[in-house]
Amino acid sequence: MATVKADACIAVLAIFDGSLHHGWDWNATERDSLLASDRPSACSRMLRTSFRSDGDELILRSRRLVLLPSAARFSVKYSCTAATSAIHGPSQSRERPCKAHVCLAALDAATQLPAPQVPLCTRFESSLAPWNEVHVPASMLLGGSRRFDELRFVGLPGVSLTIAELSVTAALFRAGSGTAYPSQLPRYLLPPVGYTLPTLPRARDGSDGRCDASPAACAPYMEPAAAQTTRQQLPLCQMDGDHLRGRWEQSCDPQRIGRPDHFAYGRSLPVLQGGFDYRFCFQQSANERLRSAEALSWSWRPDGCRLEPVRGFSEWLGERTLLFVGDSLTAQHFYSLVWLLGGDAGTEELLDLESLRVQQGAGVNRCATSMNSEGGGASRVSRVRLRHGGVVYKVMRHGELEDELRNLSRVSWLKLVRSVDILLLNVGHWHHRRDPGFARYEEDAEAVTRQLELQLKPSAHVVYRTTNVGHPGCESAARPLRSRLEAWSALAPEGGDADLFTWNSTAQLARQTKSLKDSLFRDPHSWRGPPLFEAAWAESAARRRPDFARRFWLLNVSFVDQRADGHVAGAMRAGVLGSRQRFPLDCLHYCFPGPADYWALALVNLLRRQVPAARQRGAAA
Repeated sequence: MATVKADACIAVLAIFDGSLHHGWDWNATERDSLLASDRPSACSRMLRTSFRSDGDELILRSRRLVLLPSAARFSVKYSCTAATSAIHGPSQSRERPCKAHVCLAALDAATQLPAPQVPLCTRFESSLAPWNEVHVPASMLLGGSRRFDELRFVGLPGVSLTIAELSVTAALFRAGSGTAYPSQLPRYLLPPVGYTLPTLPRARDGSDGRCDASPAACAPYMEPAAAQTTRQQLPLCQMDGDHLRGRWEQSCDPQRIGRPDHFAYGRSLPVLQGGFDYRFCFQQSANERLRSAEALSWSWRPDGCRLEPVRGFSEWLGERTLLFVGDSLTAQHFYSLVWLLGGDAGTEELLDLESLRVQQGAGVNRCATSMNSEGGGASRVSRVRLRHGGVVYKVMRHGELEDELRNLSRVSWLKLVRSVDILLLNVGHWHHRRDPGFARYEEDAEAVTRQLELQLKPSAHVVYRTTNVGHPGCESAARPLRSRLEAWSALAPEGGDADLFTWNSTAQLARQTKSLKDSLFRDPHSWRGPPLFEAAWAESAARRRPDFARRFWLLNVSFVDQRADGHVAGAMRAGVLGSRQRFPLDCLHYCFPGPADYWALALVNLLRRQVPAARQRGAAA
């Protein structure tokens, strides 16, 4: 008889793994249950409770009933400690079907039927109990049912339980069409109709459908596997275009990526309750977690040079300041850099847009983010102080940005512009709102660079980041595209031979007033426009004073155009907030963590190659 092998084994429902799933609640206060962790991952937390009386319970409740996949298992990583009086033996009370110090039960709260209990804490070796890990078949807890919405931990007085991870794991198999069977995901976490599941990694021989196979180790995040052996043999990329020649390669088995933010940033991202939490895609559903793991498994490998990791950037920056100015995509660039810096980045502080002073009570916890209210006034300006004295600022604007840049002397944040040492700028995809045909793009670039020359201090450096195109149909993308041309071809008519890299302003203007079927390109958002015209920034800077032109850099990130995967896509529909079920697909913004992290990596490499490092004390010119 042939052995059926699993294509992937993954936590299909992560109830707690550094933070509680946003679809779940618990019955204890944060003071009693959520404690800061001493685990290596910064901002990770553990769920801890102390049982004070016989029959005391820690209850975790799902906001929706969960229908589990067949052969699923509850996986718990935990430790137990107890006062001396509790160690002498488990309770013998007839009312407790489980005689251990702590027992676990899963049930459907609506039925209130008696539930089987599984023993967890049966003995104590010392007051510093080691971590234990159990994998309990769902059938043992639920019997013939696969439905539950409540987990109960019942303990004896004097016993403390600490949970590091709590999840439902299952072996997923590949259907004949090349996708996972949707029925193998928890029912309430299924993606919306028409949403394609990512292809899953093939299992190693001998996995036999179990969840204990050990896939090959991963290369560090954003470091190609081949670079580990040839790292010292390749020169550093000079970022003059040499970094654009290369390919995306899969440097990690997605099965090895447990929690995406831990893998990418070495820390836990917060659980947001605001309207923009869907950009933390992996927190939304089991399918989104799979999608994020696949996206993170790909690394950019330049052909003839290597990219330095972000770590060490704080020391390089020294006491200087870096300002990000742009729209929500530039805000993503800011957050990617800050999160990649890990422990070198401090608490984010929100600044008033007019006064640039720290808002009263607006300090954001280091393990949180102002992205919770992105788009509102509270988050337009913020700063993060770095370990070595530097400061990274963010000014986020949208449709008003270009008018403000053309009149910098009038903006409320002019003082910030005049004081920074490095300015990162991008006007993104908002230009077509004010200039649909892009007829005035070069004129606008000329006006803005003139203002920057006048307002920036003589030693300041300017970096303009190029803009990536969006990807129609990104909800079905499971891996990077083969080339940038493939990405751009998706914006052309089917079977058409239109010149993708030529812009017809008259045709674009006409398209704004006609139906989409009359358009030469399937590009309703003019995604091709910005990257076709952005060379105007470098050309305009070259016409300024020589000392300004030498301090102006174009950061070309066009290699990210191949990343049709990793977008937010339908993540906002996958969450538990029913009001978001009708949100349109987002094929422009990327998930955190995700491909946008390469903007931060590229920026760090450009600055290290082209801008002098900070002196030991003070800032370098």
